[in-house]
Amino acid sequence: MIGTAMHPRDTRLCSIPWLGSAGLAALRRALVAVIGVGNLGGQLAYHLVLMGMRLLLIDRGLVEAVNLGTQGFDDGVGAAKVEVRARLLAPLNPFSRIEPLRADIRHIGLGALRNASLLISCLDNPTARLSVNNLAMRLGLPWLDAGLDGSGRTLFARVAAYGPGSACYLCPHDAASLARLLRDGLTGEGCSREWLGSDEAPVPPTLAISALGGAAASLQAIWALRILLGRGDEVFGREVYFDLDSHRMSAHKLVRSARCLTDHRRYELSPVGSGIAATTVEQTFEFAEARLPGDGDVTLHLQSRTLIARLRCPYCGAEKHPYRMADQLARSEAACECGKEMQPAAADLLESFGRHQAREILGRSWASLGMPAEDVLVAVRGERELALLMA
Repeated sequence: MIGTAMHPRDTRLCSIPWLGSAGLAALRRALVAVIGVGNLGGQLAYHLVLMGMRLLLIDRGLVEAVNLGTQGFDDGVGAAKVEVRARLLAPLNPFSRIEPLRADIRHIGLGALRNASLLISCLDNPTARLSVNNLAMRLGLPWLDAGLDGSGRTLFARVAAYGPGSACYLCPHDAASLARLLRDGLTGEGCSREWLGSDEAPVPPTLAISALGGAAASLQAIWALRILLGRGDEVFGREVYFDLDSHRMSAHKLVRSARCLTDHRRYELSPVGSGIAATTVEQTFEFAEARLPGDGDVTLHLQSRTLIARLRCPYCGAEKHPYRMADQLARSEAACECGKEMQPAAADLLESFGRHQAREILGRSWASLGMPAEDVLVAVRGERELALLMA
């Protein structure tokens, strides 16, 4: 439609008083990341595609037979959810551009979504929601969240809107309530997540009919339009509960907490080097040292990642120095020749380090350490800091 005569399919959309042709054109210039494309995300994406919007679909999962009755997949069992969803949505609107990305939102680079206009979470995992909250906060992006009661015992859903300056997902929580949230969102015995990042925490199946997901997805879609049309103040800091067993819907205001577990700061990103495959650790230190005046050493801080510097076998005492991001270390890399599994000590898990601690890896690229593309580091010298985009 942009730059051409109006297509007949858009006639009624352009006749809506609050939308019009200018509003529709604005929506089509935006890029919306839909994170999770199951029951909620699939129906949300359907509404956005009808508007001809640009979508980035993100999901780590494969279609399973159990998904067919609640998530609207036509089949495609064993295929990536994002690929099947994109195939189903594409014929609905020739103006919509749909990019599928099979990935876990917790593992993509912090700066990978910096060009998005809006993030929309359709997830069933509280740890993944925390990742979306952090991405949105650091990139200064608005985001929408929705959740369903996955127990199958009630028809309950919630939708919340978070924007720059408003409350965030973490604001209602202190450390104890956050721990309960993460614990209650998981099943299985033992810890929710082993130190090996490649092991996924068990997540209970979501027992919710598609109609419940449709109710929440419809409100998400309407709120998304308001945000993208410059009316975000009407929805930011608000949460709506659907209790469809009692035929009730209630709205609540989310209050920003002065004691929030995150600092609500947006990063101004400074691109470094020629990508993670070409940029070394030493080059990154040099870049930061040249741009952070003052005395003292520069420290590089990883963002939501941990570098494993050493593994030790508690049985035979053998050691390895993998220098690998924890979420990229395979279990086979932690296997000892004696048949046992090596473990890191707390001092061997690095979330920040200076030149001295990094002397063994100064010549290595960030890609060789397991950093994802377009991730972010924060360099600190004294009271000054610089957010580095490994573009």
